[in-house]
Amino acid sequence: MLHSANGVLSIFVIVLAGFLASKFGFITEELERSLVRLSLVTAIPALVFYNTTAQLSAGFITEKLRLFIFLPAVSILFAYALARALARVIRLPPAHHGAMSVLFSMSNTMFIGLPLCAAIFGEWTTPYIMSFLLSNTVVFWTLGNLSMAGVPLSDARGHLGWKQLAANVMPPLSGFLVGLPVALLGVPIPDFFMSAARMLGGMATPVVLLIVGGVLSRMKKPRITKTVAAALLGRYIVTPLITFAMCRFTGAPNEVVVVFTFAAAMPVMNQAVMVARKYDNCVEEVTQAFALSVLGSLAVVPLLAFILGRAAPV
Repeated sequence: MLHSANGVLSIFVIVLAGFLASKFGFITEELERSLVRLSLVTAIPALVFYNTTAQLSAGFITEKLRLFIFLPAVSILFAYALARALARVIRLPPAHHGAMSVLFSMSNTMFIGLPLCAAIFGEWTTPYIMSFLLSNTVVFWTLGNLSMAGVPLSDARGHLGWKQLAANVMPPLSGFLVGLPVALLGVPIPDFFMSAARMLGGMATPVVLLIVGGVLSRMKKPRITKTVAAALLGRYIVTPLITFAMCRFTGAPNEVVVVFTFAAAMPVMNQAVMVARKYDNCVEEVTQAFALSVLGSLAVVPLLAFILGRAAPV
């Protein structure tokens, strides 16, 4: 519980810094857009490359994990499809469908899930959480990114818009596409290069949190809209239940059940705020959902750890 509280408090300290900087005019909307563009072509690829090459190897897939390596992607995609249907049922504005579905189905595995899972359950969880992280990262920077951008997948004749796809997907995903074969093939990477990637990637999270503070400072009458409420419903209840059910249905061992379900219940992805700001789509809703989900994790994380300890003892 203390580890969870410390992580959440550190987030809100940086958000507060962004809030005050915006109030005093040091962070403007134009600066936020510039920081987002810079991060998407530098910090995010470096962050994904560093995490992929530092955490993965050809032997990271354990015997118990091998049969269930694609389970996180399947559960995320199922939750995303359910969120799309829910958006129509509750009559969200069409521009909110993609953003809500991303918030509903994709979790903050890298920044919050990875350290919390290791702290609560132990270091043995690393291969499992990394498997979930890989799926979450790829799905977010492809389907999630395009959903929040509102980019059509095809033109009027049904042809895929490859230039639009490449322009929106390739910059942030390039770190993964380069890092995965390097990691699995065991290609040695010079220490200075890894240090540079770590430092550059370390810029991503503070930038996002400063933007969150800036957006919150400009919200005149914050309220929980249907978009935010639906996103939080998925984040803490529906998506974890889907993941748990799929793990049980496929006969996954308890280690897989615990880690995948825990990862699926983490807060909203901080990168979602960055993407929303890039496209100026649902910025306030995404920011509010991120802030509320991080705050809610103070209660959800210890409760979920207790429930999983009873439902799937390891």
